[in-house]
Amino acid sequence: MLTRTTGSSSRSRSSSSARAAAPARGVLLHRPRLAPQQQRRVAAAADGGAAAPAPVPETAKEAIDAGLALFEQKRYADALTLFEQAPNLPGTGVKRFRDRPPLASDGERQAASFNAACAHAALGNADQGLAALAACLGAGYEDFAQVERDPDLAPLRADPRFAQLMARYKPKGGGGAGGFFGGLFRR
Repeated sequence: MLTRTTGSSSRSRSSSSARAAAPARGVLLHRPRLAPQQQRRVAAAADGGAAAPAPVPETAKEAIDAGLALFEQKRYADALTLFEQAPNLPGTGVKRFRDRPPLASDGERQAASFNAACAHAALGNADQGLAALAACLGAGYEDFAQVERDPDLAPLRADPRFAQLMARYKPKGGGGAGGFFGGLFRR
């Protein structure tokens, strides 16, 4: 599962660990940090066996972090709801107007879309999962190796449309720069 937000708390999600990544750049590994209130809800759900109510996030980062916690508890539908809300919440991106909060950053949109794809895959929704993955790649996500190896995306990789999607976004040619400059750099 890939969870990515921007800034110092970018994330990418994996079935066993959460990964943080700067927007469309390298990946740093760390566990999601939840607010104390969210930690208590998660702990109460784990101890009592009953499902805690889904937290109400105020920012894109909080939505992604809370969604990751729910995903790890195998509460995929609840996690999906949070991942789909994240891009519409205030984030760490550009602040276009003085009287409005900053928009969700590219990394937050990428993380929300990637995690939504993983949640859809876990729920058996291949069409929606591939659409979410296309949104993630369209937002600039470039870690194609992660997409090709993440165990949460295995059901999507089994779909023949996955190869078409990867062919559309994955750079062709020699260098890591891809596109126009792809053939200019040697490895």
